[in-house]
This record gives sequence, structure tokens and C-alpha cells, in this order.
Amino acid sequence: MPVVVQHAVSGEVLMLGYMTPEALDKTIESGNVTFFSRTKQRLWTKGRNIRPLPEGSPHCAGL
Repeated sequence: MPVVVQHAVSGEVLMLGYMTPEALDKTIESGNVTFFSRTKQRLWTKGRNIRPLPEGSPHCAGL
């Protein structure tokens, strides 16, 4: 599924990525955003300089 990462305060769109159910589960469990690389067919975690996902922030519209 496509996911949009936004700045927590400004709402600015930072990136568009893709998640599988496994990537979403790992994101929720770890607090670090994990995506699915469609070209490499594997999970990857966004760079180390990114802040952890704010608590309660996943918004799954339509799920």
C-alpha cells in the first residue's frame, strides 16, 4: 500500500513510500518507519537520522 510521510507539525509531505502488512507491523512494533522496496523486494528502515514515529500517529484511512 502507498504511504505518505508528513512532518508532524507542518504537515509537509516528506516522501511517498510503500508498505506491506509486514512493514506496517514492524513500524508499529519498533516505532521506526519501515517500508517495502518494490525494486529490491525487501523491507528497509528509513535512515538513522529520522526521528521515531510519534505515538498514536499511524492513520490508516480506508483500512
